[in-house]
Amino acid sequence: MTTPLQWAINVNPSRLSPDFSLDELHRSGDRAVEHLSDLGASYVRMDLLWAHLEPEPGRVRLEVVAWYRHYLKALVQSGRSIYAILYNPPAWACELADRDLDGFLVAWRQYCRLCAREFGDLVGIWQVWNEPNNFVSHLKDDFNLFEVKTFSLASWRVTLPVGVRWQALVPLFRIARQELGEDAFLIYNVISNVSEYTPVSYPGWTEWEHFTDQFMEQAGDCVDAIALDHYPDTWVPGSGPLHWDPIDVLARKVNDPRSTWYGKTALVGEFGYSSCPNVDLIKRPVRVRFFPEDHSPETMRDWYAQALPHLAERLAPERWPHNKLNLANVYELYDAVPGHLMDGSHAEVIGIENHFGLIDVTGALKPAYHVLKDMIHGRLLAAEPLKRRTPTHPLRLYMQGSAASRMVHRRLAPMVYALYQAVRPPLRRHDAGVLSAGAIWALYQLWRAATRPSK
Repeated sequence: MTTPLQWAINVNPSRLSPDFSLDELHRSGDRAVEHLSDLGASYVRMDLLWAHLEPEPGRVRLEVVAWYRHYLKALVQSGRSIYAILYNPPAWACELADRDLDGFLVAWRQYCRLCAREFGDLVGIWQVWNEPNNFVSHLKDDFNLFEVKTFSLASWRVTLPVGVRWQALVPLFRIARQELGEDAFLIYNVISNVSEYTPVSYPGWTEWEHFTDQFMEQAGDCVDAIALDHYPDTWVPGSGPLHWDPIDVLARKVNDPRSTWYGKTALVGEFGYSSCPNVDLIKRPVRVRFFPEDHSPETMRDWYAQALPHLAERLAPERWPHNKLNLANVYELYDAVPGHLMDGSHAEVIGIENHFGLIDVTGALKPAYHVLKDMIHGRLLAAEPLKRRTPTHPLRLYMQGSAASRMVHRRLAPMVYALYQAVRPPLRRHDAGVLSAGAIWALYQLWRAATRPSK
């Protein structure tokens, strides 16, 4: 018997204090407890920041541990349950992962042991690592476990991920299971949006479904729940608030006895909408903006009014017979201060991340705050879908072309890979890449538009 759908809200400590000042953390944390109680969220998703807990090897900041215990206890006493994230490795651990994997795993074990000892009595569910399939994270210098290669063209150099370090990723979950205990509820989360952006498919890891297939084959016994991170209309620009196709994939796999996902609890680990003003991807010779339509606090309100009832229907408990918990997590309670999050400004693509909050940097409640509150308290009625006349948009055209061709080559690529192995073993790459013809066609159309003489 599964529980009714419950709502969680994300609170990253860096949103409480960008400089991680303990005084500010205490003040902002108390205010956050009030907001979360007002909203009525059942869970709070909270990062246990390894970088701040252990900034140097073996040196645990006891004052940070004390703040976390104070804050988590205040949340629990207010009626919230804790959804904790084990991630955010410090710089020394990132360097260790590159040169001494065994040493890194020992450090990870100590971090898991610290969190279990200090916070295990307060945490309800644990997420191990964060979006391990998010290859875009490497491009924004957010550490993740990928094999990388540097490519050069004249004076231009770029380092790109070329595969997954499964030998590093899988032990993270095995160690977490050992240190947190057999009774701990462990979550693996996967982002479903990043494959939209690549014109090349490596079916074993750039496609979130296939990535999860491989992961579950190797570490599925250490996972209790699969959490889907999905951002229609923000990280899938112009798709609309009702674009939740990945949930259908998730439902099919966790309910299929032949699948390695079978019987796992299915959650929505992250979703939301950024009210970031539009940003330019390209200014010349043709202007390409990130969103087909401008974003604002008002469009954010409208998005939530449509998305929340639709998502609640898709996550109805009777559709998920294996779930031990029905949960959807809203990302995020507070906006980030521009410049303190990945150095993003309002005018850059990474600056979009600053504006997912239900509360802005001045402390003002955005209209979406009240929409979510009404949803949690059972007062929100399903909104009529807005009939948007989304203009033709180059980025959306590119993504649609890539997705259309991927429907073919994600099935073709494994067969080509198997044939290549049979003819010329062993293949010394992590996977077989297949070019997305649809994406190339979209790029060609962009080139034509940019080079067409003006009338």
